Amino acid sequence: MSDQHYLNSIRNYLLREGLVSFKQDMVFVPSGGAKGVKGIVSMICAGDEDLPIVLLDSDQGGKETKRVLLSGLYSGNESKILEVGKYTGMIDSEIEDLIPTEIMIKNIDKIVSHHDEESFEDNFKAGISITPQMEEFGSRFNMDKLTLKVKLSERFRNQISGKNSPNIDKKYVDKWKLLFEDLENSDLQSLI
Repeated sequence: MSDQHYLNSIRNYLLREGLVSFKQDMVFVPSGGAKGVKGIVSMICAGDEDLPIVLLDSDQGGKETKRVLLSGLYSGNESKILEVGKYTGMIDSEIEDLIPTEIMIKNIDKIVSHHDEESFEDNFKAGISITPQMEEFGSRFNMDKLTLKVKLSERFRNQISGKNSPNIDKKYVDKWKLLFEDLENSDLQSLI
């Protein structure tokens, strides 16, 4: 669900700013991993239709999902599987790494740290994926990772969709444009 919030927010931002235009609409369908992809594909593809594009995190879970998909349903269709790491330039990256770090840090501190004694900003290590760092930090305050991910994605969606949306660093906008150009150029029917 959080990935869906991020992708829709990014798409809407790019469209609103006039940075991209799409020939067709994009639908982002959450699947919950390799097992979920099979079920989703059977619901959205009838018979001989092309397989939908799958965007996976570049962490161990994403790599395992890619391996399972390529050994079965997506055999011979590797170009239909995109990995977040291509757009972040970071190994083991997840969708949250596509979001400006400064925004993520502030949002994590707002949502998780209700104490002045410790902040995520003080614990953040640049150059590695923000996701495991924020999950570990959240666990110290008894926040489970799914709740944290959804709250962060909703907060980002609300921030970026308003008239007073934050300035987005060009390096992130360029990553977003590349991702959505790849999606547009891949004969996208839907994205899982």
